[in-house]
Amino acid sequence: MKTTEQTGSTSLYCLLLITALIVTTSVYEPLASELLTLSHRAQVQLQLSGLKTALLSYSADFRHLPFTGNDATRSEAYAGAWSLMVTDEPGKNIFCNARIPSNQDDWQYLGMSPRHYSARWHGPYLDLPGKRAFTDRWGNAIAYYCLDDGKYLRIFLHSAGEDGEYDLANPELSSIAEIIEDSKDNNWSSIFDFSQRAMLDAHQPCYDGDDLLLEVTRISKSKLKPSLEKASNIETNLQNEA
Repeated sequence: MKTTEQTGSTSLYCLLLITALIVTTSVYEPLASELLTLSHRAQVQLQLSGLKTALLSYSADFRHLPFTGNDATRSEAYAGAWSLMVTDEPGKNIFCNARIPSNQDDWQYLGMSPRHYSARWHGPYLDLPGKRAFTDRWGNAIAYYCLDDGKYLRIFLHSAGEDGEYDLANPELSSIAEIIEDSKDNNWSSIFDFSQRAMLDAHQPCYDGDDLLLEVTRISKSKLKPSLEKASNIETNLQNEA
């Protein structure tokens, strides 16, 4: 009889222990998952800040953020430079090379001659440039693009977050997305995998999604053209003197 009572007590103890473990796990597992997500998001925010610092250092040397072609007022010109920041091909990354083939992705040295561009270049601007620098904690590409709101050119760095979908309702981004998608590294499955929630836009103040984006700077369009013309005139004079 005593053995039976002991066995019953032991079974009850084991049942209570298992129940306690289940309850504890159900309480702390979501908390641990949430803390891990917050940690990953903090890492990506630091990564975006590091990329912003690199871009602003580049801008301090050239008075412009990277763009392709010869018209810095076109928002698409900034997305065009994205491939020259993420490439791992030797001699083709603008953050670690002063000379880039001029026919590479419509690269025109910000309207300067290659010689004067090289004289201004004081890189490298990133310790680990290339694809690794622009891949977030979840393995997605960090996009670099510009939005034109009519008064300002707004430059952004954008991570799609844990779900890998870019929450962008702005129609202007469709053409920018195509530019970036065409120049993506083959190892990235998709650059702009758009959210199915059409009105979910990471640029809105009330946004509640998982995307992370950082505004690098705002460029006044009214001041941009005169500064470009001035820079062009200086470049022409330097070339004539040379």
